[in-house]
Amino acid sequence: MLSGVRKVAVALMALTPCCSLPVASADLPSMNGVFVAQYDGVQSQWRVGSSCNQAGCFAYVASDQGWNQVAQLGGNRWVMVWVGRPEGFVCPDGSTAPSNTTWDWDAESLTGTVEVSHGAACGSPPIPPGSATTSFHLVKVA
Repeated sequence: MLSGVRKVAVALMALTPCCSLPVASADLPSMNGVFVAQYDGVQSQWRVGSSCNQAGCFAYVASDQGWNQVAQLGGNRWVMVWVGRPEGFVCPDGSTAPSNTTWDWDAESLTGTVEVSHGAACGSPPIPPGSATTSFHLVKVA
């Protein structure tokens, strides 16, 4: 028969494969530096600084297109969501409309997807609400 301490130790060992502990911030892929983001014919430069605290790991992104957003690390993926992005959807005639934009990328390979969703937009009659997802990647340049 197992003692109380041994029962707890056995129970903790049994849970270990399903419940991993948070990775130390030193073990995480860094999102610090200057990156070029490339997707859907768009290329922009991102200046990124990342840090981790008890609430999680965050990357602060400043784009050369004049916007700033925050990405959060979940598992091994960075996710950055911009709700109500002005001029985020480009209409066929070149005009723009607001969108919700989500970037999601792998912390090691720096590849992922960007999804742009929008309401009815682009003139009369408007384009119906919809979304489009495309692949993108980041290249560290400095």
